[in-house]
Amino acid sequence: MKMKMMVTVILLYVSQHALGVEVFEGVESVLLPCQVTDSVSNDSTVVWSREDLRDPIVHAHQQSGDDLEDQNQVYRSRTWMRTDSLQTGDLSLTLRKPTIRDSSTYTCTVRKFGLDQSRTEVQLTVREPPLVWLKVLAAVLVLLLVLSAVGFIVYKMWKDRQVQQVEDGAESVQLPCKIKDRSGVRAVRLSGDVRVEWTDRDNRKVHVNQNGSDRPEEQDQVYRDRTEMKEDLLRTGDLSLTLKHLRVRDTGEYTCSVYKDRNFMREKTVTLKVKGQQVEVEEEEGAESVQLPFKTTADLSGDVRLVWWNSYGKVHVYQNGSDRPEEQDQVYRGRTEMKEDLLRTGDLSLTLKQPSVRDTGRYTCSVYKDGNFLRGKTVILWVKVKQVEVEEGVESVQLPFKTTADLSGHVRVEWTDRDNRKVHVNQNGSDSPEDQDQVYRGRTEMKEDLLRTGDLSLTLKHLRVRDTGEYVCSVSKDGNFLAWKTVILKVKGRNKGVVETPTFTNRKHSIDPTPLMTYQSV
Repeated sequence: MKMKMMVTVILLYVSQHALGVEVFEGVESVLLPCQVTDSVSNDSTVVWSREDLRDPIVHAHQQSGDDLEDQNQVYRSRTWMRTDSLQTGDLSLTLRKPTIRDSSTYTCTVRKFGLDQSRTEVQLTVREPPLVWLKVLAAVLVLLLVLSAVGFIVYKMWKDRQVQQVEDGAESVQLPCKIKDRSGVRAVRLSGDVRVEWTDRDNRKVHVNQNGSDRPEEQDQVYRDRTEMKEDLLRTGDLSLTLKHLRVRDTGEYTCSVYKDRNFMREKTVTLKVKGQQVEVEEEEGAESVQLPFKTTADLSGDVRLVWWNSYGKVHVYQNGSDRPEEQDQVYRGRTEMKEDLLRTGDLSLTLKQPSVRDTGRYTCSVYKDGNFLRGKTVILWVKVKQVEVEEGVESVQLPFKTTADLSGHVRVEWTDRDNRKVHVNQNGSDSPEDQDQVYRGRTEMKEDLLRTGDLSLTLKHLRVRDTGEYVCSVSKDGNFLAWKTVILKVKGRNKGVVETPTFTNRKHSIDPTPLMTYQSV
């Protein structure tokens, strides 16, 4: 039930451990260990990932089995997990035929409803076999002798290797590449048949210029209309590249290669780091609405598509002046809203109505223009839970919940506890004691005119320490979910000091606030 999902979110706790595994290349397989103390919930997903890859998913596993749809193709048919891993807590990953390229940090993440419950990092080092190392060492010694003769030249070529750092969403950044004489001061004029190629870490062509003229037909579509070089580059020797509309996934190395009369002449590498922007928003559960901010100065003319999404799926979709509710995940149907003139003003903020604990998490807005990604923004939303504290033996306590939702029609209100027992049920304005758990018989009360006033607060009588826990009110209308509210109740023991009660995790430590390194194609 959805109510179980809401209860679990509050108790998330993210732990992180670091392990190291070292093997020689050529072994049949290697085991990347990941153990959790208890079995994992049926609603959880285990994701093995490698953040230094553009497609970071190495292996994903759910209760129903492996989910390899988004797996990086490098790992296809090379990974394996136990079928009973979620029951046993042994989430270790077997990687077949490891190579030196597999050396990296692998993260084993247990997620539930989009939130991280635990994270384990494993550093895998794959080395060449010892005999190979002897040969390599001999070759390196010979190479060092050769390099010593040309060391000065190599140093001059690479001494200006640079790192450029900008924010996600920046208008542009310049990747420098200037051809100078041996003194390193004066620019070199380029004549003859000159070809300049800028490529990225995946060897995709970012920009190509032949004899002073751009060649957009050779450019990878990811960079179409996003690059620019100077008009007089052959005269000045300034081959710097301007890259526009920066996004996190542009992070990486870019290489400027220069060819003259079809012969290699010079090469320069620039490292670009694009830092993700994210904003944190905090609101209390039960509020009328909360706004996830995003404003941009980008040109939003043409075929523009906006997608707000999170771990559940698409939160809100907008295309060419109209919302697309048919593409929206049902959890958010009727709960989201964007401004009417957003394409003119650039205000792409999203209003989320009746925020609940379940809505806590990371939200990303992706902007596409004419089918190409244009902008992205990440917002972290924290929805706080109402807490009520009383002493054991008090006559009663009220668990508050007021809503402005339309409560006409067939309306069912259910209050449940942390064990999913029914505390109180009201159907169409009338209590249903026959649906109530016996623990709460004769101890609960709701107001008579609750559907008219929207006051769905619950009065719980004759308090005892064991009543401590989470209470969730779920409201459905005509069989469809309408609203919910979570309240944490702490009952302290009298005359014996405070009786230890369950600890409710601060959710700000339950979500990894690291910005997303890639954008979904949505």
